[in-house]
Amino acid sequence: MTAKTAQSGMLRRVSERLRNLCLYEGAEYVPLRASGRYCPRCNAMGVEVARRIFKCPKCGLQWHRDRMATFTLALNYAKLTENEALRKALLKWLEEHPRALLS
Repeated sequence: MTAKTAQSGMLRRVSERLRNLCLYEGAEYVPLRASGRYCPRCNAMGVEVARRIFKCPKCGLQWHRDRMATFTLALNYAKLTENEALRKALLKWLEEHPRALLS
């Protein structure tokens, strides 16, 4: 089994467990998807400059693909819940810590 297959299998199982927990608790389950390839500032597709490290050709932001996917999930959650204050706070944090998603 390759690492990619093992990772996607693990993510699928976590998603299924989360969906089942929501059903059990009576909560709404909304699957969110995110990519680590797009810039959260300007939505441009990043250019891979090193293994799994991307740079935005428009605004110059650099990030690690996996960390950006997690950050993008948080942005998507803020959008879904219509929490504009959270979305702005996340983008402000990224502006103040432009290299935080590299390590």
